[in-house]
Amino acid sequence: MDIVDSTALATAVDPEDLSETIGRFQRAAIFQINSFEGYVARSFGDGLLAYFGWPEAHEDDPQRAILAADAAHRSISELCRPDGRPLFARAGVATGWVVLGDIGGAVKDEVVGETPNLAARLQSIAAPGQTVVASSTAALLGDEFALQDLGPQKLKGFDNDPRAYAVTSVKQGARFQSRTIRTTPLVGRGSEIELLRDLWSKAKCGQGQVLILKGEAGIGKTRVIRELLDQIRSDRQVTMRYHCSPYYQNSALRPMIVQLSEAAGLLPEDAAADRLRKLRELLRVTNASNDAVSLIAELLSIPTSGHLSPLQLTPIQKRQRTFDALADQFRNLAKGAPVLAIIEDAHWIDPTTAEYLDLVVKSVNDVAALVIVSGRLEYSPPSSWQLLPSSNYFLLKALSDDNSKTLAEKVAGASLPARVTEEIASRTDGVPLFVEELTKSLVEGDHLKFDGNRYELTDTPLQLAIPSTLQDSLTARLDKLRGSKSIAQIGAALGREFRVDHLAAITGLPVLSVKEQVNGLEAAGLVFGRRAPLDGTYVFKHALVQNASYESLLLSKRKSLHGQIAEILTAQFPEFSENEPEVIAAHWSRSNSPSMSTSFWLRAGQNALKRSAYAEALNNLRHGSEFFSSSTKCAEDSRIEFDINLCTGQASYVINGPAAEQTTKAYSRALELIELVDQPEQRFDLLYGIFSGYHFASKFDLAREPAEKMFEIATKLHDDGHICQAHRMLGYLNFFEGNLIGAIGNFEALASLYRPELHASMATRYGADSLVAARGFEAVAHGVCGDLNKAQQLAEENVAYAKQLNHPPSLGWAFTAGGYLNYFLANPEAVLNYVEEGAHYCEAHNVAVWGIHCRLFEAWAKSVSCTNKDPFIEVMRKGIANANSRISLGIPLFRAALADLLLTTGKIEPAVQAIDTALGELGSTGQRFFAPTVYFEKAICCKLGPTHADDSASWYERSASAAREMHATLLESRALSALAQ
Repeated sequence: MDIVDSTALATAVDPEDLSETIGRFQRAAIFQINSFEGYVARSFGDGLLAYFGWPEAHEDDPQRAILAADAAHRSISELCRPDGRPLFARAGVATGWVVLGDIGGAVKDEVVGETPNLAARLQSIAAPGQTVVASSTAALLGDEFALQDLGPQKLKGFDNDPRAYAVTSVKQGARFQSRTIRTTPLVGRGSEIELLRDLWSKAKCGQGQVLILKGEAGIGKTRVIRELLDQIRSDRQVTMRYHCSPYYQNSALRPMIVQLSEAAGLLPEDAAADRLRKLRELLRVTNASNDAVSLIAELLSIPTSGHLSPLQLTPIQKRQRTFDALADQFRNLAKGAPVLAIIEDAHWIDPTTAEYLDLVVKSVNDVAALVIVSGRLEYSPPSSWQLLPSSNYFLLKALSDDNSKTLAEKVAGASLPARVTEEIASRTDGVPLFVEELTKSLVEGDHLKFDGNRYELTDTPLQLAIPSTLQDSLTARLDKLRGSKSIAQIGAALGREFRVDHLAAITGLPVLSVKEQVNGLEAAGLVFGRRAPLDGTYVFKHALVQNASYESLLLSKRKSLHGQIAEILTAQFPEFSENEPEVIAAHWSRSNSPSMSTSFWLRAGQNALKRSAYAEALNNLRHGSEFFSSSTKCAEDSRIEFDINLCTGQASYVINGPAAEQTTKAYSRALELIELVDQPEQRFDLLYGIFSGYHFASKFDLAREPAEKMFEIATKLHDDGHICQAHRMLGYLNFFEGNLIGAIGNFEALASLYRPELHASMATRYGADSLVAARGFEAVAHGVCGDLNKAQQLAEENVAYAKQLNHPPSLGWAFTAGGYLNYFLANPEAVLNYVEEGAHYCEAHNVAVWGIHCRLFEAWAKSVSCTNKDPFIEVMRKGIANANSRISLGIPLFRAALADLLLTTGKIEPAVQAIDTALGELGSTGQRFFAPTVYFEKAICCKLGPTHADDSASWYERSASAAREMHATLLESRALSALAQ
């Protein structure tokens, strides 16, 4: 490689300026060459000579040479000549045999042969900023690089006119895959590879396949997948790899974010406009809409202001639309070429990625894609996957002793003494990683000697020579690496993946010095480097290797190191505080000052809430609570405690239900702190949270106070949005207490004030859209009061509007309300029209309470037309128990429905037990709205039972009377009709 037009430059500028320019050129080029593990043999004025393949060979040295030249061109193009014009270089690459060494007194790394001369001549014909390669190099590059055939070239010193090729672009496949590393030999996995090839063949034909590949740590899951990749390399395909990490178990969609960032070639130093441009280029392949680009850009924290119109979506809408955009991207890619999607270490998957993966797995059947999900034995994929025709399960088992011995000799590269292979096989339990590391430990130690053909034992006692555990083996290998050991330990504390610039900041060493030590780890096969755009990022070969490095630190040193890492990441890498606060929180949690983690756990929880990642939010906030210390009693501590409890209440409301102890406890504590932290504007949120807890626990007397307080404050402020919320709350209470006229009045008042453009966005704050929530109850109230047309119209409009909102808890309730209405109307077909879709929707979107209610109504409705009702009885029993563990609302009604079902099968005694329990719950919870139905079923139990038949009439009368008090004419007529009969 040399500088373009350097001779003319030398005559035009001052020698001192020229020297500085050449120095900057050399530094930029040498840095990139070293990054790809090339060796700079000579620098001569305006040029450099570098070797790839000596002093250490790699399987992909030709690719490394091209990538190094490409990276060097980009770095050099940012430099300027002394006259202000841009600086350019040109490069030539050739591949072949050379003689290298001390030749005639020359330096030891001098080379002799045709190859370096050819590279120099090719460089001379390259255009500025261009790399030209020989045909010998081009043949080894495959499809990863776009080449332009320049044809035969007349080059000085060559009689045969060598053909040359210009590198026009470096494709994503070259940029974004991990560097090729020394691969563990594959032994004893023939059937596994055959299965993978068969699944891939089906996927290529449009029969989408899913493989759940499980096995213990180190058993070879990644190695088997890598073998598949090697064998199908020539196939037309798109490969996407997603890595889960213990550090990011509560970081929503982290594997997706990393994969998309790498595929788009996003660099940390890129300006926002450049990041957006790169993302657009990536998504253009699948004709992604502007909305999809906007959603994925936000996922990657790329600002779009001024480039794309903002989307007016609630967090839950945005979450669902983002899922849709990612799924569309996946499906559209598969239309162009078969897709191989690999999700590794799924035992560490975050809940939101798991939810997205579930969506992909259930829709892959007719897509040209193979999805491989690998995880350890503790990983439990959704049980629903077992029912999918596209699902395949495989447990990767340990190697046999014979295969372990064969693997050991392949790793060693030569025959080993039988006694050694027997010991290795007996110690490693067939775990390939342990076999490999144990063999390397012995080969690299003083216990074996190589005679040129095979290894022989030395005089060292074998029993003492062989480490007894993987930890011992890896520790022994680390000890031999001298300076690299401490780098490995710090890297392990940083995580499975670590960056050279982070190591340099923590150690205080120059980046190049750190890089040299990391190169030692890579040469030993303990870590491997990532390619552009993640140059300088390294990954431990296996989680067990990281763990061994980490465990070699004393506990006190670990704690000190984690604190140091947290401080440096916060101070010198502020993007971590903003985008990955959970990483800094994890380091503080493991340090000598764990309370420092609280504010970062809080920030992580808030980030998760913004993405509607409620499970991740709760986990992060739980960690924040664990490490919170209020010993200082300062205002900042009160603010943090307030925010943790407020966010916990909001997340728990969705995950556990509003009546859950975690929800009410968090909201109540936040309300206690609100005056201390000067946050009066959030009083509405807390009032609603406390109301919900009491309401769903059927403590209506306690729930009325926060509802009336909400109405009072909102009225004073002329805040229509919160007046709507107050009407919703008061309407709920009136409904369940049996004041249906009052409830309808509240709901109609709400509807008159509600404006979608102003108030729909409040659904996220208050668990559901106020209009959808109110209209569901209003439909039921009109139905039991006899206005059937009005009721059905409201129910249908409610579901339609809720679908427009795309807010899962709101739509879940709209479906459920339709089930309630048609249960009272005794219309099982109409019930199923609402609750079958509702159950699937709620379960897919983690709306637990309404999902359970839908399943209960579904069981009742399906039982009506079935002869064998026992399965539905069991579903209802389990469903009632599950629902009752969350909220008590509706439970008396479901027990009455269960009693009705039991009576139709002649199970009188269980029916009586169910209805008596429901009667007790009416008294304890005050859910008077359900009294007419419960009394009605009690009357039937008395009528059909062996005793108390005379009591039947009195229970029918009580049912009619209770309905009359509520103006529920439908229920009253039913009771009176039964009484007359």
